[in-house]
Amino acid sequence: MVLTPTYMMFPHDLCARAGVRLIKVNPEPMESQFDSRSAPCLTKALSEAYVTARKDGIIPRVLLLCNPSNPCGRTYPHSVLVEMAKFCGQRNMHLLSDEIYAMSTFDTSTEKSEALDPFTSVLSIRDDPPRGVFAENIHCMYGASKDFGCGGLRLGFLVTRNKLLWRSVRRLVLFTWVSSFSAAFFAHFLRDEDAVGRYLVTYRERLGTQYAITAGLLKEKGIPFGPANSGVFVFIRLTDWLHYIEESDKASQSREMSLCRYLMKEAGIFLSPGEVSDAKSYICGPESY
Repeated sequence: MVLTPTYMMFPHDLCARAGVRLIKVNPEPMESQFDSRSAPCLTKALSEAYVTARKDGIIPRVLLLCNPSNPCGRTYPHSVLVEMAKFCGQRNMHLLSDEIYAMSTFDTSTEKSEALDPFTSVLSIRDDPPRGVFAENIHCMYGASKDFGCGGLRLGFLVTRNKLLWRSVRRLVLFTWVSSFSAAFFAHFLRDEDAVGRYLVTYRERLGTQYAITAGLLKEKGIPFGPANSGVFVFIRLTDWLHYIEESDKASQSREMSLCRYLMKEAGIFLSPGEVSDAKSYICGPESY
C-alpha cells in the first residue's frame, strides 16, 4: 500500500522489477495526510483501501511511505506516523519509510505563518504492543544520493530491528554488492563530522532561500501551490491553464502532458505532470528548483 501522490518510479521499481502488487491510497484532500488533526481521515482511507484489497483477494503486507514526501515536499508529523504504525500492527503489516531526503529540510515559518511539522523518522516510534505498535515491523531506508548529492555511489541502507528480515535481506544484497570505492569514500566523508555539519547548514540554508524565491514568484503570478519544507519540490496547480491547450490527437497524451511539453519546448521549463505521481488535486508537479 502506498499513499498518493507518490514517487513516480515506485510502480517501476516495485511492480516491473519485483513483481509487487501496488495498492494506491488517495487521501482526500491530498494535504490531509500531513496534518495531525486529520489523522482519523487518513486512517479511514487506509482502512477502506485495505478492505477493498481483501475483497479482491489481495492481502496487503506493507505500507510504504516517502518521508519527506516525494513529490509533495512535506514531512509527516510524529502522531501521524504512530497512527500508521498502529494501522499496520493491527493488520500484521510492515511499515516501510523511504527517508532518503531526511536532511533536505528547511524552516518556512514566518511572522504570518506557522512552521510545518519538522522531519521525524519512523525509527523514533517506540515499541508499544498493547496499542498495536511493533517496532520490529517498522523499517527505514536511506541512501547517499539525495542529501549528499552522491547518486553515483549507488549506496543505500536499510535500518530494521527485525532479525528475520535482516537475515533475508543480507542474503539478497549479495546480488547488488556495494563497490569498495563507494563504501570507503562515503565512510571517509562521514568521519569528518565538522565538514558534514558545515555542509548540512549551508545546504539547508540554500534550500530555504531557493524555496522562498520560488514561492514568492508563484504568489506574485497567482499560481496556486502547496507549501513545502523539505526536498527539492514545489507542487503547483495549473488547472486554470489547461483550457488553453488543445486536445492531443494521441489518445495516450492528456492535456496535462501536452501543457508540460509546451512549457518545456517554448519556455525551457521542465515540470513533471501530476498524473505520473497519481496526483488528483495538483495538475503539474513537482518542480525541482
